[in-house]
Amino acid sequence: MPSISIPAIHPSGQTFIPDPGKGTARSLTRTITVPKNLGTSFTQYGQHSRRITPRSTESSDRSVVSEFEAERSEPDAQSEIPSHHAAARGSIRAESYGIGAGELEHARSADTSFEHFKTEVEARNRRNNLRPEKYELTKRTITDDQGNAGAVEHVYLRKGQTRNDAARAVVGSKLKDIQTGLNIGRAVVEKHTGMTRKTGSAYSTRKGKEDLLTSAKQVPVDYSSSVQAGLKMGLVGAAGVAGIEKGLSEGVLAAASAVIPMNAVQSVADGVFAVDAHSKLRSDREKAKAKLVLLNDAERFRKHLGAATPQEAEAYLDFCDAAGAVFKPTQEQSATAKAARHRAMRAGVATPLASAAALGAHVGNALAPLPGISAVAAPFTIAAGVIDIREGRQEELRRVDQRARATERKAGLQAVLERAGDHEEFDLLQGVVSSLVLQQDRLIRQADREIKFARVRVFRGGAVAAGTLAQVGAVAAIAATTTAATVASAGLALIGPVLIAAGGTTAVAIRNHKRAIAESKSKWRQRGMRAAEYSLGRQQLFDKLRGKDGNPLVQVEQQEGEFLAREGRFAGKRAVEFDVRENEYAGLRALAYEVQDLVEHGRFDAHNPFMQVLDVCGVDKLKLLAICKAASGKKANVQLDFIASRLAPHFGMKLRMSGDRQALPHISVFLDHLRAAETRADEDLPIPYYGTAHKRYDKVYEKLSDVYGGEALHLQDFENAIRQHLAKTKHLLDKHDPAIRKDELKELAHFLTYLETSRLTNRHGTSPVEQGAGPAPMPASAPTDQRFESSGLKSVQVALTAKVEPQGMPMRAVKQREIEAEVDAVLSTLESFDARLQDKGARVHQATSRAVPPVDPLQEIQDLLEKMGDLVPGPDVPAMLEADFKP
Repeated sequence: MPSISIPAIHPSGQTFIPDPGKGTARSLTRTITVPKNLGTSFTQYGQHSRRITPRSTESSDRSVVSEFEAERSEPDAQSEIPSHHAAARGSIRAESYGIGAGELEHARSADTSFEHFKTEVEARNRRNNLRPEKYELTKRTITDDQGNAGAVEHVYLRKGQTRNDAARAVVGSKLKDIQTGLNIGRAVVEKHTGMTRKTGSAYSTRKGKEDLLTSAKQVPVDYSSSVQAGLKMGLVGAAGVAGIEKGLSEGVLAAASAVIPMNAVQSVADGVFAVDAHSKLRSDREKAKAKLVLLNDAERFRKHLGAATPQEAEAYLDFCDAAGAVFKPTQEQSATAKAARHRAMRAGVATPLASAAALGAHVGNALAPLPGISAVAAPFTIAAGVIDIREGRQEELRRVDQRARATERKAGLQAVLERAGDHEEFDLLQGVVSSLVLQQDRLIRQADREIKFARVRVFRGGAVAAGTLAQVGAVAAIAATTTAATVASAGLALIGPVLIAAGGTTAVAIRNHKRAIAESKSKWRQRGMRAAEYSLGRQQLFDKLRGKDGNPLVQVEQQEGEFLAREGRFAGKRAVEFDVRENEYAGLRALAYEVQDLVEHGRFDAHNPFMQVLDVCGVDKLKLLAICKAASGKKANVQLDFIASRLAPHFGMKLRMSGDRQALPHISVFLDHLRAAETRADEDLPIPYYGTAHKRYDKVYEKLSDVYGGEALHLQDFENAIRQHLAKTKHLLDKHDPAIRKDELKELAHFLTYLETSRLTNRHGTSPVEQGAGPAPMPASAPTDQRFESSGLKSVQVALTAKVEPQGMPMRAVKQREIEAEVDAVLSTLESFDARLQDKGARVHQATSRAVPPVDPLQEIQDLLEKMGDLVPGPDVPAMLEADFKP
C-alpha cells in the first residue's frame, strides 16, 4: 500500500519546531499507510479548520458541501504553511542535484497542468461528498514522531471494491484455475507421449502463473473466425453457381448454415477476450483514481523541492501520472479506452446475440437455409457493423497520435545529436540515440500498419451492415417465389457482403498476429538486455554503444521448459542475439546510469546532451528532480530499475517489472556463469589438487566476481537465483531414482552455504544487508558436507550466529569491531591450516602415492572458537562441533 508523509501541523496553525536550546531540529513527518482503494483527500491547516463529518441525508450533504467550500475559500493549504517550515525538516538533506533554483522555479511556473489537476480533485471531492452510498469521509489526525497531534486529514474512502474490480477478482481466480487445469492436462499428455515442454520458465509448479487471456492466445481465435468466414463465403458462392447450373442451391445453403454452431463458439471466445481487455483498462483507471489521494504530498514536493522527502517526490510522480490519465488523457489513451469499450460492446454483446439468434433459428428450423437464419440475426448483425465502424475510427485516431508523438520524439533526439557533435561523449550519445530512434521507427511503422487495418475495419463494418440489409431483401424475394432462379440470384447477392466480411476478418486476424509478434520481440529484447547486464557491466556496455568494443553484437543463451533432473539441464534452449545500438533497452539502461550518477554526485549540467535527451522527451527539470529525489530513497538493488521505469514511458517503451525490479534472468543464465567461473578456477588450481573445497570455492568466487565485474548487486542476484532454484528442485533429492543427478544439486547447495557463510562473516566485503537488500534467509535444509571445509565453516557460522544474535539482533549491533577481529583471526588461521593440509597431502602423495589420510580438524577449530568465548554468552561450541563431526 502506498505511504504518505504529512508535515506535522498543530491545530493552532503552528508547526512543531523543537526548541533550539533543547536539541536539534528533526524531521516532523510521519508515514501513514493508505489503502489501495482510496479516493481523494484534503488536509486542513490553520486555526479556523472545522471538523467535517459525513451526513446521510441529501440536505445534510449539501450543508457539508457548503462547509467544505467555506473552508477551501480560506487561504490555500500550502500557503498557510509557515515560510520557515523547511527548517522543521532537520533530518532531510536539502538536495537539488545541481539543478539551479531558477531552473526549478521556471519549470514549476511552466507546469500549468498541476493547478488544473488540483482543481479537478477538489471538484471530485465535492462530487464524492454527494455520494455517501459509495464514498465515506474519514478523519485522520496526523501526529509527529513524538506522538503530538498535528494536521487533520479528511480522506474519501471508497466503500468496498468497485463492481469491475470485484468481478475481476472473482473471474481472475477462475481463469487461474482454468490455466492450472490446462497445465496439468498438458503435463499428462506429455508424460504419455514422451514429449517435454521446451518453452516457458515455470518448471516447479503447475499453477497458472501467466494470464489465461493473452494476445498470443487470442491469435488462434482470430484465425478461427477468419476460416469460418472463408468457409461460409465458399459455400454461399457454391450455392449461387448450383442455382444457375442445376437449380439445386438449397442443399448447399443448408450446408453453409452448418457453420453457424462453429461461429457461435468462436464469437463467445472473442467476446471473452474483448470484455477482459475492457475490464483491464477500467481497472487501471480505478487505480489511477485511487492515487489522487497523493495530492497533498505532491503539493509539498512542489513547495519544498530540494528539501522534499523521497516519499513526497515519488508521490508527486505518481499523482501527476494518475491525474493525467484521469483528467487529461492523451488522444492515444482516450482513443484506446473508447476502442476497447466499442470492442466489448461488439464482441461481448452484439455479436454473441447475433450468433445466439442464428443458432436458435438453425436448430429450431432443422437446418434452415442460410438466408432465413441471416434474417433472424439481422438486427444484431447491423448493430455489430455500426459499432465496428466506430471502433475502427478510434483505432485510427489512436495510431495517428502514436505516430505524431513518435515522430516528434525522433526529431528531438536527432536535433540533440546534431547539436552535440563536439561533445567528449559524442560516440556514446550516438549509440544511445541510435537505439532510441530505432524504437521510434518501430512505433511509426506499427502506427502506419495499424492505420491501414483500422480503415479496413471501418469498411468491413459498413459492408456488414449493408450486406445484412441485402440479405433481408433476399429472404423476402425467396419467400415471394421459391424458384431455382430466385434462390440462385439470392445466393449470388450474398457473395459480395460475405466476401468483404471474410476479408476484413482475415485482416483483423493478421493484425492481431502482428501485434503478438511485436510484443514477443519487445519482451525478448528486454530479456536479452537484462541477461546481458550481468556479463557486460557498465563500462563494457558503454564501449559497445560507442562502437569501440570491436563487436557490438551480444549473444545470450538461456534454457527453457521443463527441468530434466536426469540430465541436469532444461529441455529447451533459446539464443538471443542483438546489436546494443539497435536495442532500445540498452539505450534506456545507459540513460538510467546517467541519472544515477546525478543522484550520487549531484552535478547537473544543462548542456549535458544526455540531460537534453531527457528534456526533449518530456522529462523537465521538475520531473528530473522528483526522479532523482525518489531514487535516492530506494535500495541499491532497486535504484536503477526504478529510474528506468520512470523514463521508459517518455520514449514510448514498455518496461516489464516484477514488483520493484525487472524479473531476474532464467536460472540457466546464472548456472552458465557459475560453470564458466568453475572452469577458469580449475585452470588456475594445481593438478592434482589436494586442497579443500573451501579454498576452491574462494577461487570460484574470485572468477565469478570477474564475470560480474565486481558488482556486489549482481553477485547478490546470483545468490538469490541459486536459492530459488534449490527450493524448486528440493523435492528431487527425496526421490529414489538413481538416474537423477543429485550430486550437482548438492554441490550447488554447498556453494550457496559457502556464499552465505562468507556474507555472514563479511569475508567478501559489504554484505547485502548493508547494500539495502535485506537479510537473505538460510535454506531450510541445506545439505551438510562431512569434509573439513563445509563442516568446519558451518560450525563457525552456527556458533557465531548463536553468540552474536542472542536476541535476533544484527551481528554488527553487538561489539561489531571485536567480533570482526576475532572472525578475521579465525578465518586467517583456517586458511593457514588449509595450506598446511594441502602441503601435507602433497608430501604424503609423493612418498606413498596413496590418498591423503583423513584429518580431524576438530581441535584446531575448537581452540580458535574458544578465544571468542568471553565476547558474548553463547551455546556450548565444543558440543556443537562434536555433533557436526560425528560420522
